Amino acid sequence: MASWCGHIGESPSERPAVMLLFSPSLDPGIAVTVGAGSEEEGVPLVWDTMEGAAEEISRQAALRSRLEVGVGITSDACTITLVKHTQGPYILRQGPGAFGSSEKTALKKTLRWLGGAAACLAKGQPLPDERKEEILPHSAETETRKTTAAIERKKPLQGNPFPQDLLRRNAAGDDAGQQETSDPSEDEMVRRLVALVLETLGKAP
Repeated sequence: MASWCGHIGESPSERPAVMLLFSPSLDPGIAVTVGAGSEEEGVPLVWDTMEGAAEEISRQAALRSRLEVGVGITSDACTITLVKHTQGPYILRQGPGAFGSSEKTALKKTLRWLGGAAACLAKGQPLPDERKEEILPHSAETETRKTTAAIERKKPLQGNPFPQDLLRRNAAGDDAGQQETSDPSEDEMVRRLVALVLETLGKAP
């Protein structure tokens, strides 16, 4: 069974696939990472090496692809070119040389996204979300906070359900200048609330 990603000399020539060309000086593992992104979208990828600028080799890759979609990668740039898009590369990103030794994860995400994007273009579908993996930690934290807040809002009221400020205002009487020196007891608060309700019912028409 043929692999989803393989060297052009090892893959069936009749099988439609995205074509990847990259500089011979780069790590061949690049093909595996780009191919993984293409495989996720269900489109095979074949690869080879070629000297030249990223724009030039991606154009050659597109011309050699039966799907007319080519990916070109040099140390300076990563490009995706469509045969029908004659105004230059359709997508342009920084090349592996722009990523430091501590940014290997970011580089792999970019290469994997390029493979998925090329496959989506071959199928005529929207490009995959380039940021989905990078925002996961913050997104997870945000969702946790939202869930916690929702649970807190749904908790039943604890203790005395009567509004304390209403009871205290009623206990102060009609004199707006009168101040309370201490909180009334629980029984006293209930008694005053009952008196307030009875007074309100007596004034009702």
